[in-house]
Amino acid sequence: MSHFSKGELQMETKKAVASLQKIIKEGIGDRSNSFFAGEIGITREHFSRLMRKNSTNTPTVRILNTLGDKLPNTSREELYALFDIKVEN
Repeated sequence: MSHFSKGELQMETKKAVASLQKIIKEGIGDRSNSFFAGEIGITREHFSRLMRKNSTNTPTVRILNTLGDKLPNTSREELYALFDIKVEN
């Protein structure tokens, strides 16, 4: 995402976070937000910040890894691509 101006980067980040939020909402099923936050190893408050509308809070690679493992509707690779993260094998 480095080829964007600051304003463009913020807009791209918002879009990526909004996409992630949609993936999470669809993937957690009937689990509560509090329960799911515990499953992925973050506090309920941290999860709430991540899910806040118009958020620009980018999750860490560790959180993306855990989300990719815990959500049935996505993968680590899909989440990395969403945030333009390159992972070397």
